[in-house]
Amino acid sequence: MSESASGYAVSVEDHDNVRVLFLDRPTKLNAFTPEGYRTLKAHLDALSADPGVAVCVLTGRGRAFSAGVDLNEMRRPGGSAELGVDFDPPWWAIAGTGCREARSSASPSPGSC
Repeated sequence: MSESASGYAVSVEDHDNVRVLFLDRPTKLNAFTPEGYRTLKAHLDALSADPGVAVCVLTGRGRAFSAGVDLNEMRRPGGSAELGVDFDPPWWAIAGTGCREARSSASPSPGSC
């Protein structure tokens, strides 16, 4: 499990060629923080670089996949801006993982697959 300073954790289980990523902050309904987005992005980058993984399942521990953004992060000074900067990269990584073999110099960005 990898945990950020905010207590946001993503745990990993591998089952043959299937990797399961768990958002692991159940006491906060897996609500995202900027560090949570960065933690997830690091796991997705590792996934993308691992040729032994064919499928990834993204799920959440506890009773929710994710409640969305941690509202406490929105209230702190600069929190909203930081969340905005860190929001897109994990989702671009998710969009790009299914296109790993299809990418070429003509379509280098994950969103173009």
